[in-house]
Amino acid sequence: RQKLVGMIHTHPEDWVDLSGIDKGNQLCSRIGFWSVVLPYYGERTWEIESTGVHIRVDSGWHWFSEEESLKRIIVK
Repeated sequence: RQKLVGMIHTHPEDWVDLSGIDKGNQLCSRIGFWSVVLPYYGERTWEIESTGVHIRVDSGWHWFSEEESLKRIIVK
């Protein structure tokens, strides 16, 4: 059985927080759901430090700091 655990989407510039549109039209509101935002429509080379890594918590969304992101995500 497959389970949706997260999504990746892009923004046009280097701002990678969740916008009001992102929050209002979230794909999943389940606690623990991940949302990763890539800058520049994902067209430029990027490192995890330049992305927005967010997780759904009971009070809304938590944006992981760079340190938290590096501990949780490995891109190969």
